[in-house]
Amino acid sequence: MAKVLVFGTFDLLHEGHKHFFKQAKTHGDELYVVIARDTSVEKIKGFKPHQTESERQNNVQKEEAVTKAILGNENDYYKIIEELQPDTICLGYD
Repeated sequence: MAKVLVFGTFDLLHEGHKHFFKQAKTHGDELYVVIARDTSVEKIKGFKPHQTESERQNNVQKEEAVTKAILGNENDYYKIIEELQPDTICLGYD
């Protein structure tokens, strides 16, 4: 089973996010989506997300293309890559 991994905040999930998930899923059998932690969003983007990390995770997990939505690691952004060992990592436009 080929694993695909994507990362993002996915705040206020919209059609662009859903399209990204569908496109990413075409590169493998399972799609794992890493949701940025609230603290990481504040640190990187400089503002709090509209929705909590749990809300964002729940919303993403409901998407048909998504195998599993996972909260990112607050201390080591690369740890999830080591743990999942994806075959492909897909990146969005931003």
